[in-house]
Amino acid sequence: MAENGDRHPLEIYLGLGLLQGLTLLSVTESWSSAGNDRAFLAGLLTFVLIGALQVQLLWERFREAQRWRLVSGCALLLAVLVAWFVWQSSPQDSLRWSDSSGSALLFGDLVLFYILTPFIQAWDSRAGGRFDYTALYRHAWSNGLILLLAALLVGLFWLLIALWAGLFSVVGINFFAALFFNRVFVWLSCALVFAMGVRIGLQRDQVIEALHGILLAVCRALLPLTVLIVLLFVACLPFTGLEPLWRTKRAAAILLALVFAHLCLLNGVFQDGRQSPGYVRSLRAVVAASLLALPLLAALAGYALWLRVQQYGLTPSRVLVGVLVFMALLYAVAAAGAVLQRGDAWLGGLRRSNPPIALTLAVLLVLLQTPWFSPQELSAASHFRRLLAGQVAAGQFDAGLLRFRLGEPGRRYLARLEQLVEQPGALPPEQAAPLRADLQRLQQSKHYGEWQRNRREAEATTQLQPQWLGAPPENIEGLLARLAELSDCRRAACSLLAVDLDGDGVEEVLVIRGEQRYPLPLPILARDPVRGWQQIGRLKQPVAGALSGVELAERIRREGFRRVAPRYQALEVGGVRFEPNLN
Repeated sequence: MAENGDRHPLEIYLGLGLLQGLTLLSVTESWSSAGNDRAFLAGLLTFVLIGALQVQLLWERFREAQRWRLVSGCALLLAVLVAWFVWQSSPQDSLRWSDSSGSALLFGDLVLFYILTPFIQAWDSRAGGRFDYTALYRHAWSNGLILLLAALLVGLFWLLIALWAGLFSVVGINFFAALFFNRVFVWLSCALVFAMGVRIGLQRDQVIEALHGILLAVCRALLPLTVLIVLLFVACLPFTGLEPLWRTKRAAAILLALVFAHLCLLNGVFQDGRQSPGYVRSLRAVVAASLLALPLLAALAGYALWLRVQQYGLTPSRVLVGVLVFMALLYAVAAAGAVLQRGDAWLGGLRRSNPPIALTLAVLLVLLQTPWFSPQELSAASHFRRLLAGQVAAGQFDAGLLRFRLGEPGRRYLARLEQLVEQPGALPPEQAAPLRADLQRLQQSKHYGEWQRNRREAEATTQLQPQWLGAPPENIEGLLARLAELSDCRRAACSLLAVDLDGDGVEEVLVIRGEQRYPLPLPILARDPVRGWQQIGRLKQPVAGALSGVELAERIRREGFRRVAPRYQALEVGGVRFEPNLN
């Protein structure tokens, strides 16, 4: 198909790209000094980026069927969600994947945009309250491929820009590097090139169709493999049992990955339900059998998640995994139902089930970003209830999780806990005392890592009872916490010996592990002025005549010890030290 400038005017796409780039530049320049206005800036940025992108995808039919209202509503919804997330997050809340659900929720907003856009594009295809599945399917695949093409164009553009700047830098001309690698050029060029990529994808629909055909061929080739995996796995379960699966501690993630991989390939083969899958009847029967087994795998993933929640309570990541489990169950039951339904089309029931399930996911993504159902709110409430119900001991309750990892909801429940601890009779004495001590340590911690370190030191002080062979050194603060990291000292008592090994007047500490049976080396702990007590090395003992830990400690008590200077000294040449390493 030839280019059609009337349908996709160049000036419109450049204008929208320039608007996106200027907004990105303005928000990033003012973000650090915005303070309380960051929520407004985040909402504004989201509204402009999402709204302009949807206008680019819908331009030729933007003014039909009141789509401008739908686009505005979708962009406003996402802007409000992002603004709320930024507003309720304080600067101390981490957005790392391992710490909170923040990054996952922001990614969920992109998924929400991807789900809602095909419904806006297919708005005029409704009949009897239902959307035309063929139109939804076509727009969903086309949007994904167009955005992928635009992102690829941006990547290729920057490869050439980097090559341009690098070539001239080699010959001593740094003007282009300074010109290209600054925020003004970066944001404006990325937005403009991405807009051009969207326009190219919309105009060259034969390229999108070709990519579509390649992906569908890949799905058709790989679906039998996931069918085999599902059937073999289900067939092995009666013989292996579930215990090996639970021992992985990643059972839910593994099962969900299998379920969603199978469903994605299935939908790629199914397409819009009007084409033949291209499989012989026997292979279609095997595919149907695998779909009947999918609800079992999704249910097992849910059970694995439930076991973890029962043991350790909710966390933001477990809340999000719970949403994935729910969606996997919906899709798996719908696929199994399509197998059991009789009709002319193969798995024709998917045409009726896929759109409402997609909208269900959109609703869940919105609910997860409300004050009442956010992962942080649900997680904080779960840990607080488990403590009050006695499901977790007061000495094992992670108060730092509430303060540092669960945002404003966590701090709110922490304030309630502080009130209960100080209120006479609100908690049993055996709960109130350790909680009060933990809360005092929490006030002295500036971040979650420091809280864990302070708590380890406290646990080491109460749990470890090392025996000193002689007088201990003057300052042993933090020594027991470092000692607790040695697994042998957690299982059995250790003996400690203070001795000045390097002759600097400051004593190091030798650790003699009580269960030592073989000629294992003795850890040497020394106090660093900045990092505290650290393991700096080991003392080796010969294999011949090696002593166990108990024998060594007893011999030190009975006979004492003496320091022995090395037989072979080091050699220093021009400030370079050569240490002997003898056989």
